[in-house]
Amino acid sequence: MDCKRCDSRETVHPECRPISIPPDDPFFSQLPNGGQLPRCLHFVRSMNAQGTLGPREQMNQLTSYVDGSNIYGNENCEAERLRFRVMGKLNFTRHPVRGMKDLLPQTASHPECKAPSGFCFVSGDLRASEQPALAALHTVFLREHNRIAEQLSVVNNHWTDERLFQTTRKIMGAIIQQITYGEFFPRLMGMQLMDRFEMSLKSTGYFEGYDPDCSGTFKNEISAAVLRLGHTLLQPAFQRLDANYKMAKRPLHLREAFFNSDMLYERKFCFYFSKVLHLNVFVVSLCNRRTSAWHNYAKHSDV
Repeated sequence: MDCKRCDSRETVHPECRPISIPPDDPFFSQLPNGGQLPRCLHFVRSMNAQGTLGPREQMNQLTSYVDGSNIYGNENCEAERLRFRVMGKLNFTRHPVRGMKDLLPQTASHPECKAPSGFCFVSGDLRASEQPALAALHTVFLREHNRIAEQLSVVNNHWTDERLFQTTRKIMGAIIQQITYGEFFPRLMGMQLMDRFEMSLKSTGYFEGYDPDCSGTFKNEISAAVLRLGHTLLQPAFQRLDANYKMAKRPLHLREAFFNSDMLYERKFCFYFSKVLHLNVFVVSLCNRRTSAWHNYAKHSDV
């Protein structure tokens, strides 16, 4: 649904809510507009989930807790579909190239899939195939879950599949919390704010401030506005580097890669003619790049 035109609420769909851009806007006023005035930003209202009288509420499809739901889903039925049911593992796809590691499970029924093969990946988050670098990270988490579950089964060969799965899930949730509160938030917020709101990780012991009566649910202002800052952290193109941090292929622009998982199967002859799995190209590149400084404007190439 294209709600970019300022009259799209009347001409396209009632849920269109295009955002008017002032003529003197310091960023968008400098961009070409094809002679169309006034200028608006594309915006669509969230799905209405209001069950009672009162202010409209949006559909909340994700859990608000940092519990690894991006790996395991947000409800029991979704988690069941993702399980392999052997040795506590998650379901996976065997890589078509012998000797390569497993990939995320595939589906031919993804509603937004644009891959030429017709297949996109499945994970705990519907957006796992949104762009290749994100799919690569989801694959890393899948492999880590299955690696830990396999090691636990060796040490505890009397454990059931259920116990192996749930124990591994707890470990993976803790890993994601460590990454979030130990690495991401301090760089985003700074240690002063982390300490002020008691978000800093302890070097020893356990956090004693948990309040079971305090709801962790996101407020609408957070999910609809504040968390959009994450979009500004993305650069418009990904470098693709080999294991020696040499350019393996031209940079990939985000606009060329939405919901196209096929490129993760590519192999590429590159530095010293070593064959590099394309998924690894994205992982190496993510480890070797700076994030964009967050700002108040969306990037024109991604709008």
